[in-house]
Amino acid sequence: MDLLRDEHSVLIGDARVTVTGTTGPISARWCLLVDDAEVDRQEIFNGDHVLTGTLPDGSPIEAHVHQSIVGPTRVQVRHGGREVMASTGYVA
Repeated sequence: MDLLRDEHSVLIGDARVTVTGTTGPISARWCLLVDDAEVDRQEIFNGDHVLTGTLPDGSPIEAHVHQSIVGPTRVQVRHGGREVMASTGYVA
């Protein structure tokens, strides 16, 4: 984690799920990646958002992102309706 980029990863089965946030000129860009392939992207200025994708086995994955105007973030990855990872960070 640094002031310009934030990354959170978790291994689910054989798949690596990564959520990245990058500081932008107006809003942060958040991406959900599965095995390094981008599956969803959103520009997030403030609030709660959900990025969605599918694992190689066909099961759905969700990344719940809370972006604050002043930078603090919370990221939660859910698989099969259950939380598999939660962390905090900072992206302006």
